[in-house]
Amino acid sequence: MILFIRTTRRFILLFVFLFIHIQYHSSLWAGLPQAPARIIGRPQPLIFSEDSYTPFLLGKDIEILQDGSNTYNAANIVNSREFLKKKDEVPQFLMPYNNVWGRFSIINKSTHPTILFNIQYPNISNITLFKLLPSGILKEMYVRGNSRNFAQRENSFVNFIFDLQLPPKDGGTYYFNIKSGHPVELRMFFSSLPKAVEIHSLQSIIMALYIGILLSML
Repeated sequence: MILFIRTTRRFILLFVFLFIHIQYHSSLWAGLPQAPARIIGRPQPLIFSEDSYTPFLLGKDIEILQDGSNTYNAANIVNSREFLKKKDEVPQFLMPYNNVWGRFSIINKSTHPTILFNIQYPNISNITLFKLLPSGILKEMYVRGNSRNFAQRENSFVNFIFDLQLPPKDGGTYYFNIKSGHPVELRMFFSSLPKAVEIHSLQSIIMALYIGILLSML
């Protein structure tokens, strides 16, 4: 009888966790506005406005290049004509080893001084973010990844969040390169700093509930 009660309690706790998890992701992403179509080639600028404080997924708008033969680097990637847009809001790369390039342009039409590029997937070995200079050369901005020391990051967010250093009324073009020894899922969006903190806080609450459920099962 005692074993039956314990088993029932564990199932109830697991159900509560799954319900909270599903509700969180549904409220965050369901019904969010979609960005307008872009032109293949050099990226047509995305717009970050006051309305962008509610993020939308960028999987169909950021141009992607899968470099399985390791052909490209920061010196020659700008001239590539192989960039394409994916059909999925969350592009997935399921090969054991992935070398992926992405690029986007953005204009800050908000009054917010901080635009963050979010990749909501912490299991990436190495990711480098570049900014395209007027001279056509890529300037390295950040080198991050779970293969590197977490203490070297500018923030304590679990996911990869990059400050684009783009003041109001300014625009820029950015490239990123991901090299990872396992499958990668790119849940990408722009946000303000307050929105990023809000999302991080919700994730922390969910993780705490999950750990509590696991401990209760011991």
